[in-house]
Amino acid sequence: MFHVSVPKTTITWLTILLIISFIASSGRVTAQTLPCFAWVQDHNILDSQFGVYDGTSAQYLGGIYPGFDIEGLAFINGVLYAASGGDGRVPSKLFTVTLDVAHNSSAFQALGPIQTDDGAPYYEVSSLAGGSPT
Repeated sequence: MFHVSVPKTTITWLTILLIISFIASSGRVTAQTLPCFAWVQDHNILDSQFGVYDGTSAQYLGGIYPGFDIEGLAFINGVLYAASGGDGRVPSKLFTVTLDVAHNSSAFQALGPIQTDDGAPYYEVSSLAGGSPT
């Protein structure tokens, strides 16, 4: 095991530098900047509602979206995506989601069906993940 002795003052200054760098690079906070966690809840099997958790409390954003059955969320490259499930009755769709904490609202825009390269639809897509598969 490799051990390095670093003076406490050096650690303190590095921590302060990192905090200042983070604050300077984060830019302004916009409505799409999510507090900590975004989530979606199923209501009555096919209805969905979005919410956020800010580290201390959870709150719903906007109303319930009847019939959309949003199942999975993924935050990829600054965009929040959602997948619909449809309980296997209809092909799944991919959406972008906008959550506005300041105005207690949510909205989403359909990007299209989730399907294979030859157009065969997927049903009941229930989760999404970001990153590269390789």
